[in-house]
Amino acid sequence: MKRELKLAEAAEALGLSKSTISRALSGRGRVKQETKDRVFRYLENQDAIIKTRENECNSKNIGVILPAHVIITETSYFQSCLDGAYEYFQKNGYDTLYVTEKDGDISKVKHLLDRRKVEGFVLTYNPVKDNLIKYLKRERIPFVLVGSVDDASVIQVDSNHMQSGIELAAILLNQGENNIALVSADSNNMVNHYRCEGFLNTVQKRIGVTNSELFFQNVNSVMELDRVMMKIVDNRVECVVCTDDALCMKVVNKLQEYGFKIPEDIRVASMHDSIYMEMHNPPITSISVNAVQQGIHAGKILLELIKGNKVPTKTLSNYEIHLRKSTEVKRRKIYE
Repeated sequence: MKRELKLAEAAEALGLSKSTISRALSGRGRVKQETKDRVFRYLENQDAIIKTRENECNSKNIGVILPAHVIITETSYFQSCLDGAYEYFQKNGYDTLYVTEKDGDISKVKHLLDRRKVEGFVLTYNPVKDNLIKYLKRERIPFVLVGSVDDASVIQVDSNHMQSGIELAAILLNQGENNIALVSADSNNMVNHYRCEGFLNTVQKRIGVTNSELFFQNVNSVMELDRVMMKIVDNRVECVVCTDDALCMKVVNKLQEYGFKIPEDIRVASMHDSIYMEMHNPPITSISVNAVQQGIHAGKILLELIKGNKVPTKTLSNYEIHLRKSTEVKRRKIYE
């Protein structure tokens, strides 16, 4: 645990006034960014914290940040992650406030921090293009990311997404699938990014070439989906892999409209499991991650951070690939 340092001791060591250090720690008042950085760098080197009335927040609230589209689509992964975090925080005397974030707009997060409503945050996802993490780091706010980012200073809870993409590709290739289409809804999502990278690299290594025409990104509209379907038919695709369950349901419905039977005519798999994948007829082969457990892990680590304790930089949870009827090899000659 970090030792508690007196304000006067830090002021003397840094040659600053106590009020300047207090403002730097609280984020209130005018203090140059270089002065803030100097204060926090000193505390980091001393492995210490300074508690003042201004910088100490005892709200007993934790913010959980969700992507805005969750409210619309009710994606089960994020709900499960929220449930896990909520369960852990409640057991430890904390309330949970959920916040939505869209297109880099962090005004809601700033609002909570300005009013000292939360002690830290759990981020349930990390888009590739996002300024939220930079802001929280700059303001020295305790947070844990459920996901991955190429930044060793960010505390992360995740699964090995690249390896799961590699394993799914290997399973399908071993079954004799050679003409595979990969369909992604959100190329900015880091989970999709890593899974697709692992999947495509494996296909390229095994077959020797990847048909770039069969890797479809940002398929977010009916028009885009229709275009994808035309490409799938024209290229005589044998297997379609989708990056999430919501997109997979749309693809399956379109395939059925086109007269395809699953798995007789074409195989289908999803890189994200849900009750919809499990209960579909036929059930869809999917990559499964225990989102509730990830939420619990993130909650536990965040409370340790708030206490000033050291925590692991990255915690990996297990994943499973549920092989279901949608990828059983039952080929008919539908393209002939």
